[in-house]
Amino acid sequence: MLDFLKKEVSECAILCGAIKMWITLRIPKMEDGNDFNVSIQEECVNTISDVEDEAYSILDSISNYHHTRGSYIIEMVANPSVMDFAKCISQVDETQFFNTKLSIQSFRNNYALLYDLVIKNLEKLRTPTSHVDSLSFY
Repeated sequence: MLDFLKKEVSECAILCGAIKMWITLRIPKMEDGNDFNVSIQEECVNTISDVEDEAYSILDSISNYHHTRGSYIIEMVANPSVMDFAKCISQVDETQFFNTKLSIQSFRNNYALLYDLVIKNLEKLRTPTSHVDSLSFY
């Protein structure tokens, strides 16, 4: 299960990076006023960055789990008469199972959030500049 999660989260992080770059490269030069679409793009980039950071956090937690579990296994092998190490390994596994479940739920929610964010703002993300001439009062 962790290998599957690691693969999916890694792909999510790569996808977030690509979408962030696409949006960032479409931000027009700064002009006086009319920065509404730019603020939408910046907000999208910030949200995508948060999702990307969470993806990397999930990957770190998986790595930390293996490191912690490995340390306890080394201690258990070195001290076979101390049963607390076996219980500790079991506890680490249970905690990781719970954390993995939460990570998968969070991962699902983040994908839904990103989809919703991009779909609702797709036109503003594709064409970030708007024509102010039609809004002119003169």
